[in-house]
Amino acid sequence: MSTRTSKRAAPPAALRPIKVLPIPEHRPPALPADIPIEALGTGHERSMPYVQDALAFELMPRRSDVDRAVAPTDLPDPHAWIGGIAQALLEVMLGLRPPSQVVRSCAPEVYLAVARRHASASRRRENAATKMRRPTVAKVHSTRPDETVTESVVLVLAGPRVRAMALRAEAGRTGWRVTALELG
Repeated sequence: MSTRTSKRAAPPAALRPIKVLPIPEHRPPALPADIPIEALGTGHERSMPYVQDALAFELMPRRSDVDRAVAPTDLPDPHAWIGGIAQALLEVMLGLRPPSQVVRSCAPEVYLAVARRHASASRRRENAATKMRRPTVAKVHSTRPDETVTESVVLVLAGPRVRAMALRAEAGRTGWRVTALELG
């Protein structure tokens, strides 16, 4: 036998009824309509007007080599450079490469035209289920009317078709820049 005595739980104490309280007001009091806003300050604002600190702004780039003027002797060989940029521009215009990859090598109006063509080609590629072949640069013919200008014709193999691209590149502060582009 067990010597343990069983304890029964005491009946629950009588619960007090729940008292419902109103939601406290959390908004600031309304401003009086007859007093001007300037007169409502605490006194501290009137004695010392707020003056914003000057923002940090640098007119010169942090790296000195970014906008370093390039002498004509420092420019890469335009014949080889035109072949590479022509391939990149073709791929951008066909939607195979993002246009941001050629932004530094193009004048703003050329970049705008290339980016528009990229957007159009990207929409067409979404609708077409066929795989597109990358065009290849077959030949580059260049002439230098000036030491800082090169004009080139690029022959492009696009599948069974042969197309032509005309480019004009000018020497800028950071290297060659395409300033005119025609694709036939």
